[in-house]
Order: sequence, then structure tokens, then C-alpha cells
Amino acid sequence: MWVWLRPGLSIDDLQNRLDKIAVACWASTALAEVASGSNAAFVRLDIKRRDVLGGTIGSPLLGLIKSGAPASERDDAAIPAALDLPEVPASEVVTSRPVPLKRPDGPKWPERPSPSAPAASDGSDVSDWI
Repeated sequence: MWVWLRPGLSIDDLQNRLDKIAVACWASTALAEVASGSNAAFVRLDIKRRDVLGGTIGSPLLGLIKSGAPASERDDAAIPAALDLPEVPASEVVTSRPVPLKRPDGPKWPERPSPSAPAASDGSDVSDWI
């Protein structure tokens, strides 16, 4: 979460209260860091609600594998590193151009008149004000 601190607060004030911030956010921990090198009022808070890598998640897919199924053997053929374009016959090459978009039929917007400076009643030029 990105926070802009009001005047009178500092990163030290937040770091002294991180345990209370974590409880208020229903989190296990909270971390505060300055987010900008040029402005101390811009702070980043990391609210950690759970440990995403801590638990093991079971998968029902493992039950679908037969118990005696062999692992597939790796193919030792050379992996191509570039396109071999001479193998593609010219008759199979298809070029296409993007289809231009058509405007839907319907009422057209009226043309806007070109802006012109209205003449002031006393004859002074008011074009700088408009």
C-alpha cells in the first residue's frame, strides 16, 4: 500500500506502530519503507496477511496418474536455434494487410466553427482572454 504521510509524521512513527497496523489490517506482519529517495513523505507499507509459500497444497491430479505409468523419455534430437526459411515454399507464404475500420453509418457530428475572437463592445481586443 502506498501512503502519503501528512506533515508531522515520519517513517519512524510508523515503524514504531507496525504491530498495531498489522492487527488493524488483520495481518500477521507489516513492513514500512520509504518509497522515494527524494521525498520522505511517500511511504510503502507491505501488509502480509499470510505466508503463501509456507503450506503444502494437495492436488487431485496426482490421483489420476496410473501407478505403473512410465515417465516419458527425453528426445535427444537437436533443438533448432533459428528458422530455416528455405524449406518453406513460396506458394505457402500468405501475406495479408490489415482491414481498414469503417465508421458506422449514422448521424455525423456537425462541423465546429473556427474560433474567432468576439469584438468587445468598447472596441478593445479580448482574444488573449478567451
